[in-house]
Amino acid sequence: MKKLLAIFSLLICLTTVAQNSFPSIDNIEIKDKIIEASIDKYPITIYLQFGNYSNYHVGIYSVKGWYYYNNIKTNIPLVGVYAGNELTLYQFKDEKLSEEVLHFSEMKNNYREELDYYKNLSNYIEKFTLTESKKQWTNNKKTLDVFTSEKDFRIKKSHEFLKLDNKTSFNLHDLGKWNYNWNFKILSRTNGRFVLSYQHGSSLNAMGMCGAGRESGLVYLEFDNSNTLVSYKIHETENCLNSIATDEVLSTNKDIRYTVSNYGAKNIYIVIVNLETSEIKTIDY
Repeated sequence: MKKLLAIFSLLICLTTVAQNSFPSIDNIEIKDKIIEASIDKYPITIYLQFGNYSNYHVGIYSVKGWYYYNNIKTNIPLVGVYAGNELTLYQFKDEKLSEEVLHFSEMKNNYREELDYYKNLSNYIEKFTLTESKKQWTNNKKTLDVFTSEKDFRIKKSHEFLKLDNKTSFNLHDLGKWNYNWNFKILSRTNGRFVLSYQHGSSLNAMGMCGAGRESGLVYLEFDNSNTLVSYKIHETENCLNSIATDEVLSTNKDIRYTVSNYGAKNIYIVIVNLETSEIKTIDY
């Protein structure tokens, strides 16, 4: 187990973007996970790594790894699929089936059909189903309950931190359920006030509404003298899902002005970032 934790820590360190000055944005991406559990009364350890995204949805991806019984420690290979905080894991005798799952090589019409297919494969030796409400292991001859204290079955996680100094970091993903990289950048900072920009995809479902769209905007953050967040606000400048678009961006040494149209509300407004005071103001057009 010490060796596993060392590998796990090393992967985190290797994915951290080192910064030598403050403040800065650090991106940390975790692509593996250890799950301590038991099949009935038999303790096991599961180790999984991120594999590949599905053909249609970046919230669905394959995983690969192994598990062992803690009293034996012989690795049993696993491959499977993560979707919506659910893990479906298989041990196959046929290596071709493992490769099929790992690469989503059996194409379907959409992500729902794809997910249904990969969650209900046959010809396996063993199968794990791990969800918040259902945790089971089966070998088609018998089915046993799986017990674990783990509630978050994500294997791939992204975090973005605003590093205020060499001792203090603020997890920007605490502001919302942001399960992927928002590509934050610091536009301005003044006496504990920060203005950040962000940009990310509109939808995890590439074939759905706004599958190729982009979301962008600004985040205002204010910290007190102890580096505690006291205020924040998000200003959208692009939102495909809510029909918000930026018509024009004007930049000077003192400010940045976004002319934004909200087609749903049928109004136009200007978002002004004061680069000298690190404040954001919105006015009607």
